[in-house]
This record gives sequence, structure tokens and C-alpha cells, in this order.
Amino acid sequence: MKNKPTTLYHGFRESLRDGKLYVLDSAQPIVDYVVDHGVEFDKVVVAPCKVNDYKFRLGQPKECFRNSGRYVGQQNEFDDLFYTEGFVWNKETSMVFTHGWLTTSTGLVVELTSPNHAYLGLPFTSLFHRQQITKHEQWSLFYWPGCQEICAMNPNDFLPEVFQKTI
Repeated sequence: MKNKPTTLYHGFRESLRDGKLYVLDSAQPIVDYVVDHGVEFDKVVVAPCKVNDYKFRLGQPKECFRNSGRYVGQQNEFDDLFYTEGFVWNKETSMVFTHGWLTTSTGLVVELTSPNHAYLGLPFTSLFHRQQITKHEQWSLFYWPGCQEICAMNPNDFLPEVFQKTI
């Protein structure tokens, strides 16, 4: 069950910004927003794994938003864990796509669906995440109309304090 963190590819943000990589399944406004305000993560562990005394199991394939969202719904147990949505790059397929994962307060990615090689995303407070999935009745926050609302916000309105920047 133990899994050592893997160091990830650096330069993902710049590759997206420069147009060297293209996101397959997302609207350009949210891509630009995440490139400008997202966090680039550099360490990942893949489930099944144990992190900070929490045990994580691998979720259902192609259900990354649900797999990750369900853990943060149990907020009393996982108080230093954040639902994160953004973009990942898989070097085997050379594809960039929208993805959901968990992030600890130290910036460690906990991957519950399928391993990737670069992660750039927005961690959300549990309260904001719950409000959005209830309002839009879907697990992903980046699909319309949710991403329109997010793009209009100051990221410090939903980023956990540990990830906030001075804007």
C-alpha cells in the first residue's frame, strides 16, 4: 500500500501558454485561467497508497472528478485534502486533458484514477467544491456553466489559504 512520490515533468505551464501543448476537451477561457492562476504540482503518489495516515484506493476508470470529489465530501476525516481540477499531460499518449485529483496541503498530488506526468490545476476549498457540485449537479467544476463563474472570480475566493497568492 505504500507508494513513494514521483517527481513530475517541469515546464507544463509554459508549454500550455506557448501553445506547444493543446488541451483536448476544454474551453479556452478556462485553459487561460488555469495557466494564469493554477498551481503546478511536482510530486504525485498513485492509489492504492497511504498519505498522512489516510488510505486511498484506486477509483473507477474515466471517473476522475467523482473519484476525487467523493473523498473531500468526507471533510471531517480529510481536513488537509483538497479537490483539485485542472489539466494533466500524459507523455505516453502526448495528450493534455481536463482531470480531477486530490492535493494535500503540502502540494502532494494523490492520483485516484490514472497516473500522469504533469499536473496544473486549481485546488478548491471543500465548501466551494460542495456548493458548486450541488448547484450544477455534476462532479466537474470546469464544464459550462461552472467554468464561466470560476473564470470571473478572484482565485483567492476559492483557493485554500495555503495555495493563495498575492494578486
